[in-house]
Amino acid sequence: MRHATFGAVVVMVGLSACGKADIEAVHAGADSGVGLGAGLDAGVSGSANASADSGANAGAHAWRGAYKSVESVITLPADVKWRVPESTAGIGDGTLALTADPAGRVSGTLDGVLGPALVVGLVADGRLTGSVLRKDPSDHGFTGTLAGDLGDAGARGTLHVTLAEASAVRQATFELAPEATR
Repeated sequence: MRHATFGAVVVMVGLSACGKADIEAVHAGADSGVGLGAGLDAGVSGSANASADSGANAGAHAWRGAYKSVESVITLPADVKWRVPESTAGIGDGTLALTADPAGRVSGTLDGVLGPALVVGLVADGRLTGSVLRKDPSDHGFTGTLAGDLGDAGARGTLHVTLAEASAVRQATFELAPEATR
């Protein structure tokens, strides 16, 4: 379990250390309405397509709602010494809006105490997963991951994020309701 948690920290810190060109490619895709842009292999599985268009949210491809962010912890192996300073940064409420295209690619925005940020990810088999990236990578704000379940009433899940310097670790739960699409 310790290794899995440490691995999640490495992934979150790695996401926050993405190169400027990588982030700009994601931003270009999000700004053009392409979803993940050129950074995602076009081979999204058929199950993702079926999940995006079937089930309880068959007509809804967009969700909007709120999240509540609280302090979180990182569990490290006993021989690793690391102290995260106390901070109130990123504790509180915000909003999250996501849209899925027919291929199951997700794009969206995160605002409030953890934002402004972009979300990119996938919907497949009733699950929603994604990465939280900064709108402005130079602000060193919160980045991380998002995971949740899609159901009749929308989406529900958790965000795991940290500041770029890993000086504040946060966990946020979210609930999103289906939104009418154009």
